[in-house]
Amino acid sequence: MQLISEPTHRMGNTPDLVFSNQPGRICNLWLDTEIPSDHYLVTFELLRKKIVTRNSQGNKQVFLLQ
Repeated sequence: MQLISEPTHRMGNTPDLVFSNQPGRICNLWLDTEIPSDHYLVTFELLRKKIVTRNSQGNKQVFLLQ
């Protein structure tokens, strides 16, 4: 799924794209139009799932899933 829905270039085109097969993991997508470039800066956050377990010795294990 393509997540950019507005122009990313000063001339009104959309040459900069963000694709994801899990769009629910993309948040805070925004365009910074104030940078000194003909392309806008596209930024976003990627949500990750964190799983915390303990191994047989009682040590904490943390897994970050993409």
